[in-house]
This record gives sequence, structure tokens and C-alpha cells, in this order.
Amino acid sequence: MPLTFTLTNEEMVEGITVSPVSSAGRPKTIQPGSLTLTIIDGNPNASSAITGDNSFNLISGDGEGGIGSTTFRVDGDADLGDGVVTISDTVILNVGGSLATGLGLGGGSVIPKP
Repeated sequence: MPLTFTLTNEEMVEGITVSPVSSAGRPKTIQPGSLTLTIIDGNPNASSAITGDNSFNLISGDGEGGIGSTTFRVDGDADLGDGVVTISDTVILNVGGSLATGLGLGGGSVIPKP
């Protein structure tokens, strides 16, 4: 089942972790260094950054071009030897435009009345 996040085009998702399990739900490992992320659908302006053997960040695209949904495929190698047995899952980023949250008042001078 995909992991889904809703954020703005000024935000990112930090610290997503991979915790592989067997078909019986028992903890397992993947080949160190085998984690990959690929955009398989949606906004190509989004990006990803692998931060460890079992963790990564997803970054929304900037500006109006960053708005929309992006689906990432996350792959890892379950075969801890020389072979490759790819296991996969997906993460969906639903990105909306950011809104103003403050008026940013400034300026003005106190002067005598006319």
C-alpha cells in the first residue's frame, strides 16, 4: 500500500524510512546501498535524496511547476548475496500551492499632523 503525503510546493518530507519485512511480517534487511527512487508518474519537478541505507527524503517541485501529484517507486535488493531480488513499494506526494500566512506589515513613519 503506498505511503501518501500532502504538502505544499515550499515543503519536503524528511526521514522516510524503509523497514523490510518477510511475507510473515518478520523484520528483514536489504542489500546495503541498493535503495533507489524513481519517479514513475506525475510531476517531474519533484526530487528525492537517499540519506542512508534505509532512509530518504522527498522534495516537492518549486513554484507553480511543483503543484500536482507525483508517484515515486522505491526499490531495494532483498538478496543479500551476489544476486538481485528487487522488492518495491510506492510513495505519493500530493503537492498544492503555498498560501500567504502573514501580511508582512512594515514601513510607516510617525509625523506631526498638518
